[in-house]
Amino acid sequence: MLYLFTAFLLYYLLLYFWGDENQYIALLTTLLFIVLPVHTEVVASAKSRDELLAFFLPYFRGIPTSSL
Repeated sequence: MLYLFTAFLLYYLLLYFWGDENQYIALLTTLLFIVLPVHTEVVASAKSRDELLAFFLPYFRGIPTSSL
């Protein structure tokens, strides 16, 4: 969801800087930003969240609720 918001923001910022006559260039640039793996570290970080949660959730489950 955050990635989609970033793409919309990029598109509107490019429209603001380049004007409405270059909307196809702004759209193409935004699509390239979405498709090309220049920022794979962000995607890999989002993927590793499930592994971190799978590691920590059994430990949190063992904590009694009365001690919190």
